[in-house]
Amino acid sequence: MTIKEKLEATSDGAGKRIHLFKEGVFWIAYEQCAYWFHLQKGYKPTKKLVKVVGQEVVSVGFPESVLERLTELHNGTDGTNGTLVSVGDKMKVFALNEEIDLKKFEEWKSGLSLTVKKEATSEILGTGGTDEAMEKNKTIEERIKAFDLWNKTPMDCMTFLTELKKEFGL
Repeated sequence: MTIKEKLEATSDGAGKRIHLFKEGVFWIAYEQCAYWFHLQKGYKPTKKLVKVVGQEVVSVGFPESVLERLTELHNGTDGTNGTLVSVGDKMKVFALNEEIDLKKFEEWKSGLSLTVKKEATSEILGTGGTDEAMEKNKTIEERIKAFDLWNKTPMDCMTFLTELKKEFGL
């Protein structure tokens, strides 16, 4: 499902339904659905310019492990308003008992700062620059190639990346 299709689905029943989309190991809510999650759960929103759709898009995400608890919450077992109405592997839809105020959503969205993706520099990629930058890139590449990924835990991998970032000032 493309971002355009996701935004179209999200705008279907705008304010009355919450749409969640599976992206990798995360579930993502866009636009007014993201606003709802921000209000209800305090999730931090991300606002990005999406060139494909020609607009700024707000989203929040959470890991798969949180979904089961959220499903219980939104099925009303704790008094939260909403009912799970559509289940799929890549998309879930919750119907809300109370509508999202779309005017307040627009005000909230306009007040968010645009998240700018940090571009990798040519020094890190080794696509240009000084001999020192090229040497730095070779060192990173050699360290990554030497790292035995298949025999490491996820925590070992995270520690390794953190060390690389510190060492190379990333």
